[in-house]
Amino acid sequence: MSRARKNKWMNSAPYRLNDNQFMEQSDYIINNALKGRGSSAEISEVFIQGYPIEKLRLLFESNNTGVLYNAIETCYEIGQLAKCYVNDVAEIMDKNPLLKIGEGIVWLADYAEEINSLADWMIVSFVDEDHINDIIIGLKILSGISLEQLRGAKTYLLEHIPDSHHVNAIDFYLNHYQNENEILEMMKRSDVLMQRYAVAMASRYFYKNSSLRDEAFKIRDEAIRTFVQEQFHKINFSP
Repeated sequence: MSRARKNKWMNSAPYRLNDNQFMEQSDYIINNALKGRGSSAEISEVFIQGYPIEKLRLLFESNNTGVLYNAIETCYEIGQLAKCYVNDVAEIMDKNPLLKIGEGIVWLADYAEEINSLADWMIVSFVDEDHINDIIIGLKILSGISLEQLRGAKTYLLEHIPDSHHVNAIDFYLNHYQNENEILEMMKRSDVLMQRYAVAMASRYFYKNSSLRDEAFKIRDEAIRTFVQEQFHKINFSP
């Protein structure tokens, strides 16, 4: 390869419709990924460079957990480019709890809309996981979640899990997210799930409302305590 060719390659976008070399290399990477080889970073790079996003569908059609994991990680790494796969990621997480991972939930929270009701439910449900780190991620997302995503989650629950305790918690959030007194009273309840919703809502007001801060720190749930401490640190309050 000539020096001129090298410079041309380095100074222009690697993907062009007639660039067979790039397409062949990308096809090779995706085929390797389908065999469980390669990393999500390597897969992501080909899409960032211009490989057709439709090709990511091949990974989502796999039955291999590792391949599906890489597909979700790829969505997280390439962001909005993969927005068309919001429903696919949600369905995979719903079917396989092992693939309900923090990066995927964070990505869904960035791109799911009210019409993506299963994705909205996956986002909300993360606040009720078994592992403390997952719950903390869920609390952080819930503290800034859109009302549209809450409505989408409620729609899914009413259609599929109408007796879920999340329905009442979501209703409370939708009706009282601006009512600091109601939030304070909710934090005093013994229901941990309702406390998590209430603390997520309350965190918006920690910077100005000492009663909410004090009540939040009284709650014994370990995930809540860790979340609250992190929020206090952000606004330079010592519990």
